[in-house]
Amino acid sequence: MKQFIITGTHSEFEFFVKSKLKAFPVLYERKDFIYVPGPDTFFGHEEVGGWFYGSWRERKDILQILDILSIKAKMPYMVTLKNIFIEYGLQYP
Repeated sequence: MKQFIITGTHSEFEFFVKSKLKAFPVLYERKDFIYVPGPDTFFGHEEVGGWFYGSWRERKDILQILDILSIKAKMPYMVTLKNIFIEYGLQYP
């Protein structure tokens, strides 16, 4: 499954990917990671999972991203997503 990386900037995404590839060279390839520049990145994907990294909380579109993730995220990502919803004072569906 592709790993969607939600960061505040593209440079944070690049740093994250380089770190993962260095730490787990057998587990991941560069093509496994997808940068999320906006909520529409998830369209066309049935199951989504990945990481929040860096300054993702400062994104202007984070609520739209969370809304889409609440529909498309699969276990075990749902546990983390529920905690993020609580952090934002939102009701998890």
